[in-house]
Amino acid sequence: MRRVAVYGQDSNEKKVIVKELEALKRYKLMEATLSMPSFLLFNDGREPPYYTASLQILVLNLNNETTESIASLERNYHPCDFSRPVLLLVYGSNPAHLEQLNPYLNAHIRLHRIENLEKINTDAILYQLDSLSSQYYDNKNDPVIFK
Repeated sequence: MRRVAVYGQDSNEKKVIVKELEALKRYKLMEATLSMPSFLLFNDGREPPYYTASLQILVLNLNNETTESIASLERNYHPCDFSRPVLLLVYGSNPAHLEQLNPYLNAHIRLHRIENLEKINTDAILYQLDSLSSQYYDNKNDPVIFK
């Protein structure tokens, strides 16, 4: 089962999203909290740390972000590695901030907007993850690094 690191500020909404995706048992989601004093911690000592996961999800609440915070996503949400495949899961109702994410989007950084947190389209999210997974891993299942 492919591991997915989930980044973003701790919130009830993020927990709901993670719970919905975990219920499908297609990917092993590992929540990475940004409030930890060190992000180099091992999950339980038996597997590699979350920041080495092959796929990444960054959950953003557009209502809580600012123009400046979106302009500095790579710094604000470290250790999310934007040189590897990332799915930006956004929710909230701020269209200006949604447009501001466009410069980040490319072949290995995708955007999925959750319009209704009560009816999360998990099939669409899985499709995005499957697409990222199938296109950006070599035949040894190692990630292709984009610079």
